[in-house]
Amino acid sequence: MSILIFILIVFILVFLYIIFFVINPLINLTQEMNKIKLDNFGEKVPVNSKDELGDAIKSFNRMTDLLKFEATEKENYQKELLQINKNLENLVNERTVELNIRNLELQKNNNEVLNFANIVSHDLKSPLLNIIGFSEEISDNLNELELLIKELYRQSCIRNKE
Repeated sequence: MSILIFILIVFILVFLYIIFFVINPLINLTQEMNKIKLDNFGEKVPVNSKDELGDAIKSFNRMTDLLKFEATEKENYQKELLQINKNLENLVNERTVELNIRNLELQKNNNEVLNFANIVSHDLKSPLLNIIGFSEEISDNLNELELLIKELYRQSCIRNKE
């Protein structure tokens, strides 16, 4: 009977050891893992042993620290990116306003140039029409003038022969 009690006590001690040093750390580790799934990095899992389970918990804690750091960095970069985007939007809006103002100025200048071109065109049409009319008159009389010059030349040749 004393052996049975001794075995029972050993069994209870082993059971408690397993619960305290294996099951509880695994439960804690599992709970922290579930928190990480939700982007909640929680607290470090306490290391109660120096065996493989303790090494796994230490590695998990280092990984959690690294994830916290990276999440913080990511959040900072996102804030910085949002600020840069906001600044870029403001810059684009400012440049758009400047370009619209410049575009209106260019349209005004273009209209002035078109008006000037119309005035110059009109002012040049009148003399050109006169020149065209005079040229047509000369062209019409050119045939007669040519015949007259040929006749004068012929008569001049006849007189020179005499």
